[in-house]
Amino acid sequence: ARVSGIVQLHATIDKTGAIRDLYVMSGPQMLRQAALDAVKTWRYKPYALNHDPIDVETTINVAFTLGN
Repeated sequence: ARVSGIVQLHATIDKTGAIRDLYVMSGPQMLRQAALDAVKTWRYKPYALNHDPIDVETTINVAFTLGN
């Protein structure tokens, strides 16, 4: 379909660095599921506050571009 664009997601990164509560905020309809599927596999280094791991809410932008 040759669709490009940015899918904006909202997620919570939990104390283990895993993605939770992931949902689409905006972006081309045809790219949304691919962005969700990709980000669900990501793992982060846990964020810490006073050396204790914490949950963090964040926005993730997934860019889809067309190659040559």
